[in-house]
Amino acid sequence: MFDGKEYSGFYTQEQARELVAYAAARHITIIPEIEIPGHAMAAISAYPEISCKGEKIGAACTWGVFEDVMCSKEETFRFLEGVLDEICDIFPSEYIHIGGDECPSVRWRDCDICQANIKRLGLKDETQLQGYFTRRVETYLQSKGRKIIGWDEILEKGVEKTATILSWQGEMGGTAAAKQGNDAIMVPSAYLYFNFYQGVAETEPLAIGGYSPLRKVYLYDPVPKELTKEQAKHIKGMQACTWTEYITNEKSLEYSDFPRMSALSERAWSNENVRDYDDFVSRLNHMLDCYDRMNINYSTSHFAVTADLSKKKDKIQISLSSPLKDGPIYYTLDGSVPKPSNNASKYSKPITIKQNTTLKAFAFNSERRCSPVLTATYKINKATGKTYIQSNINPQYTGGTKYALTDGLVGDKKSYDRWVGTLGKDYDVTLDLENTTDINYISINFLDEEGSWIFLPKNVKAYVSDNNKDWTEIPASEFVKSPVENNPKVVNYKSSCKKLKEKKWRFVRIFAESIGNCPDNHPGRGYGAHTFADEIEIN
Repeated sequence: MFDGKEYSGFYTQEQARELVAYAAARHITIIPEIEIPGHAMAAISAYPEISCKGEKIGAACTWGVFEDVMCSKEETFRFLEGVLDEICDIFPSEYIHIGGDECPSVRWRDCDICQANIKRLGLKDETQLQGYFTRRVETYLQSKGRKIIGWDEILEKGVEKTATILSWQGEMGGTAAAKQGNDAIMVPSAYLYFNFYQGVAETEPLAIGGYSPLRKVYLYDPVPKELTKEQAKHIKGMQACTWTEYITNEKSLEYSDFPRMSALSERAWSNENVRDYDDFVSRLNHMLDCYDRMNINYSTSHFAVTADLSKKKDKIQISLSSPLKDGPIYYTLDGSVPKPSNNASKYSKPITIKQNTTLKAFAFNSERRCSPVLTATYKINKATGKTYIQSNINPQYTGGTKYALTDGLVGDKKSYDRWVGTLGKDYDVTLDLENTTDINYISINFLDEEGSWIFLPKNVKAYVSDNNKDWTEIPASEFVKSPVENNPKVVNYKSSCKKLKEKKWRFVRIFAESIGNCPDNHPGRGYGAHTFADEIEIN
């Protein structure tokens, strides 16, 4: 796990059969996943002969992607056939999941056996060797009357039309699968990973990161618009994943899954016209009553108070709202926890703020349901509440609001909802300050979270103009890069270039050059790298 504590356990064959029977009695099919050829440290540590080095190694003590993977030697396939024989005997499912994701090729490049197989089979490189792995296992399972499911990486390695693709790295894998005639299930992590945060991170249990709130789950459409009617038939549905590295017990698991599971179910089993989130939330109250009777530890993050920034003339205003039915909102502006009988004000109209302010707010109703406490620390500057135009934005990471980059709120490692992201592309934004004004410095933050495939840009430069036509460049060399205090993984790029002070400016353009793809030494080698930007500050 993430904390180094022991995490172990196994099912006996008898226990596995009991689970299959229990699920079948409830019209549920359990599909087992046997991860190959990567993510196989448990197997390799027990059977080192199936690895390239053949050396005894310890079991993984943390989660992650490891360079030791299964070797393409015959001993490996004999081992896998034995495992799959046992799996097929226990699990009667039509499909067997073979994994196939995040498989580094480092060991294969240095392995005489793997290199000889690449040459003997006429393969181009290690990528095609994984395709050979997949097809060979698929052929064996077909001989037993089964079909394979695999993560979207197997698609580019080469699969038969009978393989079903789980599209987790966005929609690209599912889209490509449908276009070439393979069935696909949509599992984009940004929408359907239930181990991601579902509310403001400061009020949530520790999670791996990411942001998949109830609304985002409910409104997700699993059928990409670019598919034709015939191609769309290959999108068989949607799936959520709850990976448990950060989940330590059953109650924590319930908190992650409920009520997002209800949103997923209604969305997946309803026609495409069912999209009224507010109606869903109002009906969800009845489901929460059922959860209460079942003693399920569900999340109430969807009741959270939201604070929307707007600009009216020269005033910065904050509007508060909550989906909690008949629930008044109470707030404070001094950073203290709001208590209705003591220090809090009851919200009735937009709040005007003129200086740096820490807002706290929550809602509750007569049914004794309440929202988490919202904490929003606003840092007011000349960019706050100003509009902007940006390009190359990944639709999965838009920041959520019109003023995501200029709402005065600084995103951190946990608050993925506040970041604006690109995927494999440069980030480019132009800000209108509305009037020409003195500028002493320009500042913007970027997230450095390589484990989540989020990389700092190669460089950041800016341009300023008083007419949106003639631009003066502030080169990358004039930007100072430094970590943000008390905000791990966030890096600030700031320029106080002399050119800024030569005259008054109205328009500011910031350009961040992406690294493009994840580097060779990264598990995501060859895949697009995210660039995440957040708050722009100008003073």
